[in-house]
Amino acid sequence: MLKDLSDEQLVARIVKGQETGLDVEEEFTELYRRYSTYIKKIVRSIAKSSSLSMEEEDITQEVFRKLFNSGLHQYEGRKEASFRTFLATITKNVLMDKLRAKSRQDQAAQKITDEMSAAEKDQLEEQDTPAEIVQRRERLQLIMNALKNLAHTDFLDAVVIVLSNWGKMTDREIGSLFDMTEDSLHKWRHRAYDKLKQVFKQRFPNLHPEDVL
Repeated sequence: MLKDLSDEQLVARIVKGQETGLDVEEEFTELYRRYSTYIKKIVRSIAKSSSLSMEEEDITQEVFRKLFNSGLHQYEGRKEASFRTFLATITKNVLMDKLRAKSRQDQAAQKITDEMSAAEKDQLEEQDTPAEIVQRRERLQLIMNALKNLAHTDFLDAVVIVLSNWGKMTDREIGSLFDMTEDSLHKWRHRAYDKLKQVFKQRFPNLHPEDVL
């Protein structure tokens, strides 16, 4: 019975099965049964003050994917600590990677907002009449909302658009950031604008994106 095996014995069976091409679904399911709740508790403890606390199921699945792809082989080769301790380390590493990625995204999203706000200020100062000021402010607000929504699904596309239009960077400068040629960047920006137009149509169906973007 799989339930009677120790963690170390269960891991050894899975690793051996992977190496010999045997089906280890039952063994891995047993491992999941033993530790899925434990992993979720770690996620809640570390990420309780962040939005990642809402992603405990997804994070748990990612931890087990890492275990299946390489983690169990690493543990089987070392066994310097209990499997429970090893699993906690894997979970914490996955969480830290996600928290760092979220922090970078939040910083870049703030950069988008700052650039747009600066653009709004600069462009408003160029207008002469109150009517033009109101029109410019409304236009920029619509663009900002569409960009923020684009950033949720295609983050780098939103970054390229902002850097090109409000970051005062040349194609060569932006291309160097992403290790690509000016021609490749030009094509990327064109695709990014197409995506932005689609987002705009979804958010503001009564407006034509060509009149705003």
